Order: sequence, then C-alpha cells, then structure tokens
Amino acid sequence: MGTFKTFAVAATVVTALAAGEAIASESFNQRIYDSAKHTRIYFRGGTAAFADEVVEYKGGKKKTPHLWETGDPALGPPNFKDFEADRLARTPTFSGLGAAGSITLRFVDNAIVDLPGADLYIFEPLENSSPVKVEVSRDGRSWIDLGPDLTTASEIDIAGKGGKNAVFNFVRITDQSNVDPADQWPGADIDAVGALNSATKISLLDHDLCFMDTNTKGKKAESATDGASVPDTFKAVAETFASERPAKLIVEVYSDTHDPKEHHSGPSETDSSERGGPASDTKNPHAKARTAAVTEFLSGKGNIPAARTQIDYFDDARSMARRDVPKEHERDNRFEFIFVPYDRNTVIGDKGTLRVEQAATIIDGKWDSDQGEVILMTSQDPASKTVSIQGEWHENPARKGIVQSGTFDPQTNMMNVSLYRTWSNVRGNGEFKLSYDSARLKGSWKGEVNGGGDWLLIRKE
Repeated sequence: MGTFKTFAVAATVVTALAAGEAIASESFNQRIYDSAKHTRIYFRGGTAAFADEVVEYKGGKKKTPHLWETGDPALGPPNFKDFEADRLARTPTFSGLGAAGSITLRFVDNAIVDLPGADLYIFEPLENSSPVKVEVSRDGRSWIDLGPDLTTASEIDIAGKGGKNAVFNFVRITDQSNVDPADQWPGADIDAVGALNSATKISLLDHDLCFMDTNTKGKKAESATDGASVPDTFKAVAETFASERPAKLIVEVYSDTHDPKEHHSGPSETDSSERGGPASDTKNPHAKARTAAVTEFLSGKGNIPAARTQIDYFDDARSMARRDVPKEHERDNRFEFIFVPYDRNTVIGDKGTLRVEQAATIIDGKWDSDQGEVILMTSQDPASKTVSIQGEWHENPARKGIVQSGTFDPQTNMMNVSLYRTWSNVRGNGEFKLSYDSARLKGSWKGEVNGGGDWLLIRKE
C-alpha cells in the first residue's frame, strides 16, 4: 500500500464518507459503496455480491504488520474506517498480503458473471492502489489470468476470457509490488472483493436430495415432483427462478471421483493452468441419477423450461470443499444452481417489446448525464408489468441527488421518477423516454414549486 501508511497519518485522511461506507437509506439495500478514491461503486447484487470464504491465504516475502496478516477481513462488504480503530479493537478490517503475497476467495451465495462492462472490483483502504495479478476460476483448479497492469481500487473486466457470459466461483489475487526494505506496509491490502456483475447462487448438498434416492429392495422411490417431500431449500430454486426470471439457470453438479489419486486438497501452483473445466456428462452413476431427478423437478413442479437450463458436471470437486460441512463426502457431492441475469447487449440486439426482466437489465446501472453521473437501481415484481426504480446522481462531489422512487414501462419505453435535490431541498419529478438502441434516456425534470429543465442520460460502459 505504501510507506506513508502510519496510524497518525491515517487518522487525518479518513473522510466523513469513509471508503466502503454504504448509503444509509435502507431503500438502497446497501448496493452503492464509496471507493478509496471516493467514486461511487454500484453492486446490483448488494451485500451478497462480495466474497464469502477464504480458500487460501499466503503472506508475502516481506510481511504486513501481524494484526493484518490474515485473510478473513477481506470477506463481505468493505468496512475499513481507520488503522487506529483496528489496532485498538485488535480486529483487522482488511487483509494485508505483504510483498508477493496472495489470497484465494470463494463466492458462496453468488457467482461472478462476465457481462458487458466491468465485472469485478477490489477495495483497498484509503486512496491507494497496488499492482496485482488477478485470476478467476469456476472450479478452484483451472485459472484464468485477467491480464497485465491490473490494480486494486479499480474496476476489472473479464472481457470474454472464459467465453460469453461465463460464470466464476473463485478469485485469486497476488501482489505484484516491488519489495522495498523500508516499507512498513508492503504489498496490496484487501478490504473487500465484489462482483459488479453477480448471479444469485443456491447450493444444496447431496444429502439434501435424499428424497430422490432409488430403493434397491424394489420399492418405488418417491417422485422428484412430489412436493410434499421436497426440501424448502430445493423449492427455493423454483421460487428464485420465478422471482428473478433470469436468462439462464446453470446447474453445477459436483461429485467426488472414484479414483483417490485424482483427489486434490485445494488449489496449488500446479493447478493454475487453463485445463479441465466442466463436462457435459459425468462418470459417476450416482450423480447422473440424481441429476435426472433434479431435472425432472425443474421442468415439472419447478416450471423451469429445459431450454433455459444448462447442466455442467465436475467429477472431482475436492478443491470446492466447504469449510462448514464436516464430512468430506457431503462437501464433495452437491448441486449449485446459478441464476444468470440477462446480458444487456443481447437484450439490445433483440427486436420487439422488452419483457420486464429484460427492461430491468437495460435500465439498471450507471449513466452519464449533463447533470452528473446517475446510478439507477431496478427491482421487479413478477406480478407487475413495470420495473421499480431508485437511485442517486451527483452534479459534483458536494451535490448529491436522490431518485426516491419511480417506474419504467417496457410497453411505452417511458420512465417516471420522483427526485430530491438534497443541496437545495427541492423535490420534483422527471419523465424520460428510452431510445430505440437503449443507450439514451431523454427527458426533463420539474420541481414541485419551481425549477426544472431538460435532462439527457447516456449509458455508461
């Protein structure tokens, strides 16, 4: 992070809106965070968008101070305030890698998905950025290097390196700093790692699906579509598909191998090549039978079209083992359901009227405008024909406006929002029309008492 990082200095540079602090209003669902450089970083997945588990932490050749020489503080949303608070509480709020150190993180309740624009953001405390090597992996064994000249405190684009709309469950960050003997704080410091483009994930262990077992004594097994015997967590797969209405459901089937020589205890340097990956079939007959039952449920009671379901097999899942499951067999045999959202470019290329879930994708995110950067956050009710909207905009660092509520109608391409200019205590309303190419929202706003004018928003990539 740099040699200037002393406790005395840190106390003087922390601002009222510290790095990683979320908007206070509950209506924003903690989706927008302030970066170390005081730019606003938007995570559509909210708090769930951040890494959940440390797979491996390796301190560097020149180490960071002992309190911060641990991986767990890099989990969850960014929460760094100042070094002195960490020291007094003996509780670190970020992970110090040290020179050439590394950390491997797993996303449990979500996955990173490669969609248009930046896909990943790495928070570092204060106004710092450090050179790092960033790799992503789906299975924790085969790794993809995202390229040279990457740093913390910056947006990172996977840019199709794993194929269109590829999903990833792991991130590995390795410090690339030069070793300075005088540096008391060598290497990158990781406050949080979040998926800017995030896909909801539901994980089910194999024993959760025991209701699908066949009976070897000739008794008929319960049907996978018998709702009375289906666990609530499995029903949640169908409910999530119905509420989120994703573009695709990916089912990852993990099963342990029958050959002990093929087991792996975790990711290693020898596993860093781009080999392996998912298969279209499995050598494990137990996994094949369970998959058939799961597929029956999804297309039956789950009401999920087969055309929007993709099954991928991983026959050696040892490196994906979950910490919180004590039995090796259980943690190596599971199903993971990943709900991949719509790709904005694909939606724009489609002809005809937008569906509500597609419209939410088109509107959601960052826009440039003649009144500063605008962030629009969307949500959708399966029963509604419109998209609900909230958000914020910044005319300059001292002037923040709030989009308190609003809707977008995909039938008319019209957006209507309720606005509040905090710096002048002016409330008003705005009306905008989405362009045919979905790149512009053109309209105007009008204050309840006075004020108003034209307003043009242009999609920010």
